[in-house]
Amino acid sequence: MDLEIREIRTKRELRRFIQFANDLYKDCQYYCPPLFFDEMNCFDVENNPAIEVSDYRLWMAYRKGKPVGRIAGIINHRANEKWGVKHVRFGWFDFIDDLEVSRALLDTVAAWGKAHGMDGLNGPVGFTDFDHEGLLLEGYEYLAPMASLYNYPYYVRHMEAYGLTKEADWIEIQVYPPYECPERLNRIAEIVKQRSHVHVDKVQNTRELVRKYGIQYMDVIDEAYQKLYNFQPMTDKQKNYYKNM
Repeated sequence: MDLEIREIRTKRELRRFIQFANDLYKDCQYYCPPLFFDEMNCFDVENNPAIEVSDYRLWMAYRKGKPVGRIAGIINHRANEKWGVKHVRFGWFDFIDDLEVSRALLDTVAAWGKAHGMDGLNGPVGFTDFDHEGLLLEGYEYLAPMASLYNYPYYVRHMEAYGLTKEADWIEIQVYPPYECPERLNRIAEIVKQRSHVHVDKVQNTRELVRKYGIQYMDVIDEAYQKLYNFQPMTDKQKNYYKNM
């Protein structure tokens, strides 16, 4: 067997880990690469407070010295506690079209999770809902938004071959709103504001938003996301982190 799984341990290796996806999709016109420094910061405990409530490991697959796949294994203790599960997550999962490669990477995460008391494998997902997550099942001919995952069609076959089954559907729709809001909607909005005793506070920039509300507006997100799949309640450090982003 000429396939080798190596754990990522240095910043130099982390750069190779991040660059692998860019190389894999270099000829794909629909793939939107993430910002490189954002990816580096995501795996830095000094920058990403989600790591404070999570354990993680990164691995890359090599064949004859050439990188052929990558994967992250994540145990988010706060999310597991919220949902009452013992899941090890896998994310940043990219690979060539070779079943041996994808299977070896998933086996590595599953074994690591089992060694830490986990009994379920869940993904593709990141540390939190603010990371890339999900598997694209259709719409490969559309440009992927920066915040969404894009993957080659063969990924689906690899997931199914490993025995993974779908738990949830996420549907993304491209909408073209009118330049001006229809008068009828304006009237409805006014009625709602009067009945609910709410008002719209317009802010000019992020500095003004933070000065007025601190991280309180992040509490709205935290409350609204409660029932979303794989939701993890944010810590105050996480709220500040996403506010600064």
